[in-house]
Amino acid sequence: PSFDFGENGLGSIRVNPGLSSFAEDPAGAGGSLGELVEFGKKRVPKEYWGETEIRLMATAGLRMLDLGVQAQILESCRKFLRVSRFKFQDDWASVITGSNEGVYAWVSANYALGTLGGDPMNTTGIIELGGASAQVTFVSSELIPSEFSHIVKIGNITYNLYSHSLLQFGQNVAFDLLR
Repeated sequence: PSFDFGENGLGSIRVNPGLSSFAEDPAGAGGSLGELVEFGKKRVPKEYWGETEIRLMATAGLRMLDLGVQAQILESCRKFLRVSRFKFQDDWASVITGSNEGVYAWVSANYALGTLGGDPMNTTGIIELGGASAQVTFVSSELIPSEFSHIVKIGNITYNLYSHSLLQFGQNVAFDLLR
């Protein structure tokens, strides 16, 4: 089958506000996913929805909230995703670590650049500026302290990544502090 993933096989959408804005109304968080789910439904043929996995990986905005509020927001999102008609399991909605956020951004950037699958030293390092955090991720041939070390295997290639997340260094937090 042919799926429409946009130009160069990639499609993306950004919606506002982010999940962290539902700290005072956690039950409303799930409904905010509607536009994202509809975006997916327009690109994946209906007969494949039930076998197409949908995952929610919340980032620094949610990491900054109280754990109880995080749990309530995630539960609201899980309720929404359970009835989305895509394949979904509750543990597929979670708050990821800052380092993993950097690793995912690195994989995405290097996939888009066509540098995955070859010499790790020919990949591109990234500095990702998010809303509440910034991530620095790159391949290193040096010994990396364990808290920053991530091994990623793609095919038969192993990437030794340094990934460090800096909470409170995101664009929205910086702007708020400036004001």
